[in-house]
Amino acid sequence: IVDQGTAYRYAVGFQGAARDPLQHILPLITMQPEIARSVIKYTLKEVQAEPHKVGFNLPYGLMSKGLVMNIDLRPSDLELWMLWSLSEYVMVTNDYGLLDDKLFLYNSTKEVTVLEAALQCLNY
Repeated sequence: IVDQGTAYRYAVGFQGAARDPLQHILPLITMQPEIARSVIKYTLKEVQAEPHKVGFNLPYGLMSKGLVMNIDLRPSDLELWMLWSLSEYVMVTNDYGLLDDKLFLYNSTKEVTVLEAALQCLNY
């Protein structure tokens, strides 16, 4: 992941807001698409298998070694950044194969495609 460092990581100990690494990868889509691809897949692995039970698709942040941060903060733009980054990546690289890649949703044995996880983000 493209770690944002700063006070989030070093003082508080969390990787905050899914939007931040997704913002950071936008120039990498053309310069180092393999890094952008890995950040997109990493972020989609944070998508909750049962979002209606927990109240969100993408968590605000991750703590420690990948645990969802227990916080009531619920920004409305996290899924939008995911969808924008993914669509920008596919449009620029023509790597449509990414959409068929398989991954597991957060804390789940449910395997989905990147496209299925992205569609879940669309329904937020």
